[in-house]
Amino acid sequence: MKLKNRLLIAISLLGGIALSSCLSYWGKDSYNSLDDLMINETAMDRTYHDYTENSYFKIDSTPSLGNPKLLVVPIWFSDSSAYISPNNKEDIRYDIYQAYFGNTGWYSVRSYYEKESRGNLSLGGTVSPWYECNKASSYFYTNNKATNNLVCEVVDWYFSLEDSEERTSFDFDTNGYLDGVMLIYASPDYVSLGNNNASNMWAYCYWLQDSSQQDRCKPGPNTFFWASYDFMYDEATSGKRTGRSSYARGDNSYCTIDTHTYIHEMGHCFGLEDYYDYSDNAYNPAGGFSMQDLNIGGHDPYSVLALGWSKAYIPTESGKITIHDFQSSHDLILLTDSFNASKSPFDEYLLLELYTPTDLNELDAKHSYMGKYPTGSFKPGIRLWHVDARLVQVVGDSTINLTPKYDPRVGNVIFMMSNTYDDGTNNPYMTPLGKDYANYNLLQYIRNDTKETYKSNSMLSYRDLFLEGDTFTMEDYQDQFVRGTRLNSGANLGWSFKVMSLSNTTATIAVKKA
Repeated sequence: MKLKNRLLIAISLLGGIALSSCLSYWGKDSYNSLDDLMINETAMDRTYHDYTENSYFKIDSTPSLGNPKLLVVPIWFSDSSAYISPNNKEDIRYDIYQAYFGNTGWYSVRSYYEKESRGNLSLGGTVSPWYECNKASSYFYTNNKATNNLVCEVVDWYFSLEDSEERTSFDFDTNGYLDGVMLIYASPDYVSLGNNNASNMWAYCYWLQDSSQQDRCKPGPNTFFWASYDFMYDEATSGKRTGRSSYARGDNSYCTIDTHTYIHEMGHCFGLEDYYDYSDNAYNPAGGFSMQDLNIGGHDPYSVLALGWSKAYIPTESGKITIHDFQSSHDLILLTDSFNASKSPFDEYLLLELYTPTDLNELDAKHSYMGKYPTGSFKPGIRLWHVDARLVQVVGDSTINLTPKYDPRVGNVIFMMSNTYDDGTNNPYMTPLGKDYANYNLLQYIRNDTKETYKSNSMLSYRDLFLEGDTFTMEDYQDQFVRGTRLNSGANLGWSFKVMSLSNTTATIAVKKA
């Protein structure tokens, strides 16, 4: 789902010195002579929460570590009875609770992130009684401001209830903002309504960014989520409590409540971007099969790393590294010309993971989400990612300091890149860079295809994974990098690799430094 009114301010640092690769002189068989590397995994010292706390935009994020608490409020419009029988109100409310904190037959929002964070995050929270809005759903069809005002009304209402919990218990990081407010409205989304003019009736994460609202009571609302109840159910039975999911098409043996949309939007609440292309080009930089791309599977390893849930092997010399499958271990190999001293994920590098169709990937590898989404690969292989999560700093209201920032704590920072192929014609920040900007991505899945380009529209498949015996050099795969044999920064990566062995649970990668 698209972040509402997302402002794309992205700057690419062009330039750099052209350096020869020095990789080609290595014979492919020379990988066999490399020794095992005895290195420890490196934890990141910065996370997305550091970024949102210091972003140029006045945003916030749900803490991705510890025990934050969500306020989930079902919204009843004056015309909601046209879609839900009043007799079923409590049944729907119960399903909302199950979707967030209970048992869905797959994962709830809480159990999904507990699994993915390896126990480093446990979302708590409450599902309030229905809030009687006393306005028709049509009042919100195109009225974004009305939704923002509703967030504030709902928060004031809930904390005025006699049995409500203390406000401070919903501010885990004590930064003055509620950890997250989730409004689940009792009206179909605009697609189910068949009304393209009701564009506000969708699912999105947004931020109030209004100090007058935020400062009325502390902690006040900022990060919020707005979505229809019908995302829990099969589209053919929207408006009814059937217990059927969008997978099942009437067969509830897979999962009884579909939480994919809520899980995806929760990723935005943590600060994550969408990784699909917003433009009309229909490119597919991240390969589709990941939660912040097409709402399916687990999250990509960059997101997991940047949320503080993973560590990475960062070699400085040639050798062999054995990793376990990412779903069970979160093992990663990070290849870079030189890693930043602040141990921040907001940098440019390559990531290698052992993809497997297990755990959070399993259901979506077996069954096509909504009957039309890709299932990805049901066999294991190495998935290779090009990350360019460097930051730049906004000075004043509009001046950009083009020197890349790796530590978000410098303040007023924004991402240089996005996954949208937008040439910046309508954005004064990007216009000086010309149309070349459109080709750079924050996160790009590198296909195992030397004929593929950085404008791929293919989805994750088995043929795109690196398998035993496969090798990678920047020369061979240069068409998937905007600057050919160089990184976006202009630097040489300085690494090649070969997959020495691969199974369902482990892979040994030989990495070679130029």
